[in-house]
Amino acid sequence: MPERYGLLVLLGAGVGLRQGEALGLALDRVHSDEGMITINQQVIVINRRPQLGPPKTSASLRDVLMPMFVAAAINEQVERFDLTADAVLCRTGRGSLLRRDYFNKKIWKPALVAAKLPGDVTLLSRPGARCRDCSQSVSPGRSPNPPCRSLGNGLSTVSIVRRG
Repeated sequence: MPERYGLLVLLGAGVGLRQGEALGLALDRVHSDEGMITINQQVIVINRRPQLGPPKTSASLRDVLMPMFVAAAINEQVERFDLTADAVLCRTGRGSLLRRDYFNKKIWKPALVAAKLPGDVTLLSRPGARCRDCSQSVSPGRSPNPPCRSLGNGLSTVSIVRRG
């Protein structure tokens, strides 16, 4: 991953943020001393322009625990890119918000190719995700590899994220 966007991987794998939540995470929502991140906004696209907006449902408004390695990566991001207190942590080189489709096509897919990973690996997942082969629910309370009817083992996006 380019250094500007590596934090997005840690926010997905280490914290479990959805993609829009990670793209819209601002520094003033990070509480390093408490080890918490407040989720109350995400990147939404209106008329092909990304902007910050509320999550889809009120259940998405929450505080999540943040491991120390994620807090350290956030601090590095702030220092490296000289971010202000209310700045969104991961922006384009020009300073604008990232659109999901742009990120997936121009940043994530080339990173998968460079790492020699399958093209169907997704960056971020969440509790309640579904197995890509059989659509069975995969959540943290269950095995990451549920029984699957397909010929493969039915690896879910959750298990791929957990495996790094």
